[in-house]
Amino acid sequence: METAKFEQEQAPLVAYFVEKAKAQNGAAGVADVVTEAVSNEKLFVFGELLQLECVQALQVDAAHGRVFRLLKLFAFGTFADAAGADVPTLTTEQAAKLRLLSIVTLAQDVKLIPYASLLSQLAITEIRELEDVVIDAIYSGLMNAKLDQKNKAVEVLSAIGRDVEPADIAKMQQKLAQWAGASRSVIQAIEEKTQFANAKALEEQRHQAQIAEQIANVKAILKASAEDDGMPAAKHRVGAGGGGRSRPSRPS
Repeated sequence: METAKFEQEQAPLVAYFVEKAKAQNGAAGVADVVTEAVSNEKLFVFGELLQLECVQALQVDAAHGRVFRLLKLFAFGTFADAAGADVPTLTTEQAAKLRLLSIVTLAQDVKLIPYASLLSQLAITEIRELEDVVIDAIYSGLMNAKLDQKNKAVEVLSAIGRDVEPADIAKMQQKLAQWAGASRSVIQAIEEKTQFANAKALEEQRHQAQIAEQIANVKAILKASAEDDGMPAAKHRVGAGGGGRSRPSRPS
């Protein structure tokens, strides 16, 4: 699924849960909305919900702080992070969803993910179960990938971007700056090679023009020489004949 199409499908779900959270009168109601959001099998974007003041207030609420951390886990974390996180016990649906999001995280850094790495990260023991999870991620629009069963790996073609933690924005900016610098270097190298190629092409054109001119000059000289050589021969032939017919001799 294309990123733009995925975002369009996520937008109404995000808006629904954002408005529902805003409409709650207390922390308990907001916590219930958060729990419903992370359990929804079609919602995979949580940044906007996480930024709401009513949701942010949960992190200092003694009764619902763990629900706030659960939301952060689904926004930025992975299934491996859940083991040591102070969050409510994951339901079967939540665990399945977090596994999908974990694959997306791996797909953003590695384009050929070994089965062994996925089995470890997702706490799965059977390859068949792992392949089913990957297929679910593909059909959910989270990634475009192929199962390489022969080499026991997942070949990632593309994947959605997950929510970005504020602390990671500076790192992203640094990577973008490095990418921009590398791109400028590549562009400069291409321009230099293009200029060199154009110069060589122009030089070759001039060389070919010189050769053509030289050939034309030689042809002209040879033609003139041939014409000069032919003129005396023609005069000699005329002189040998006496300039006309000879008279017949009289009979004796």
